[in-house]
Amino acid sequence: MERPKAACTALPDWLDLDLGVRPGDELMGLTNAILTLGTRTLIASVTPVDDADTCTMMQKLHLALASGYAPAAALSEASQNTGISGFVCFGYGG
Repeated sequence: MERPKAACTALPDWLDLDLGVRPGDELMGLTNAILTLGTRTLIASVTPVDDADTCTMMQKLHLALASGYAPAAALSEASQNTGISGFVCFGYGG
């Protein structure tokens, strides 16, 4: 049985992996690995974001996704509604 592919993956800003890559390449290397494994969309922070803000942002993001917004549009909607920035959408955005 084939493992189901995740439609959308969100990575918190606290996810810090020591993958032995050069500074500045961490997010793109991890993004490439996750997308290569079959995830269609990845929402990730590219700057440090406060934990409480991350929680608020993810709640608004998931509400927008549940309302039918495509991933990039849901991220934009959540960011505009909360005033929280620092997250980007990689892969299929909608």
